[in-house]
Amino acid sequence: MSNSVMGSAASLTDNPRDGMSSDVRLETQGLGFTLYDGVGALPTAFVRSAVFANQENKHQVFEVLGMPVVKVERDGAALTETHLMVLAYLVSLVQEYDRKAGALVEFTAWDAVRGLHWTRSSQSVARLDKALAGLATTKVRIIQNGVQTQDAVPLVILADGWKEAKHRRIRLTAAFILDLEAYRTYVDLKVIYKLPNGAATRLYLLLLSEKILLTTWPMRQLAHLVGLASDDEYHVKDKLRQTLQVLMDGVRHVKGRGLAARMREDKGASASSQAGVALPVSSGEPTLLHTFEPIVAAYSFRRDRHGRWLVQLRKNPRVKPLRAVTLAQ
Repeated sequence: MSNSVMGSAASLTDNPRDGMSSDVRLETQGLGFTLYDGVGALPTAFVRSAVFANQENKHQVFEVLGMPVVKVERDGAALTETHLMVLAYLVSLVQEYDRKAGALVEFTAWDAVRGLHWTRSSQSVARLDKALAGLATTKVRIIQNGVQTQDAVPLVILADGWKEAKHRRIRLTAAFILDLEAYRTYVDLKVIYKLPNGAATRLYLLLLSEKILLTTWPMRQLAHLVGLASDDEYHVKDKLRQTLQVLMDGVRHVKGRGLAARMREDKGASASSQAGVALPVSSGEPTLLHTFEPIVAAYSFRRDRHGRWLVQLRKNPRVKPLRAVTLAQ
């Protein structure tokens, strides 16, 4: 478990100027699950819905794939995959929480950039801060069985002056932590950064949350979840096929901007944790080969009796979540 957290009961209340003070003494408790170093977690409803994929800036309620009695409400600006990964990183720092106040984590910008395996640059810090601001603005709520027990709230609260401070003090709200305690999917940040951004990462997380090895999904629903929006079903099918092939091959080539910095960082990694190896290409441009355990063993497309496309996915049995709940119908 990470040692970079300073989220004790005292640190949640000791500074009235940071926007996180309370007149009530907090009763903190440990998480009901174990987090290993470099591993975060997300509410399973987040990785099985389009809440972090749909880019429309409006109030929406999203269906959750394979969980018909659960929905996710989002109100405010759209959230992206970057927001999702930053959220997983914040969870990786949590040691304890209060059921009313949530969990406080503290870290430097460079801690986060390193933990997310981003290129060490001012652009990465700006990307981090933009994601934190978005998580503190857009309201999200998980609804189960149509019951709305509380108002939608942002996922995090930022301390006053958080961006100027050396250590960013971020509170994960109690509602989010309790959703995490109920149903969660573990996220290994060392693996996620090796995946192509966009559809591949979202589909990987979906499969990571699924215990059943062989599942069949409506292609349109699956495409919507991973952010492939098009009225052309053949275009959607082709994009899904490309995404699934990457997840079956377990290989991603990275080249161009930022590679030199990435390679310098990887030189210090141990053999078991290296991001990849540099490969020559015909153009002379350096290429980094990222490899990861394929999560897809096989896939196929077929039409149902109504002519609608279905996608059958066979998960690689070697890729096992630390804990999973059977969700497919």
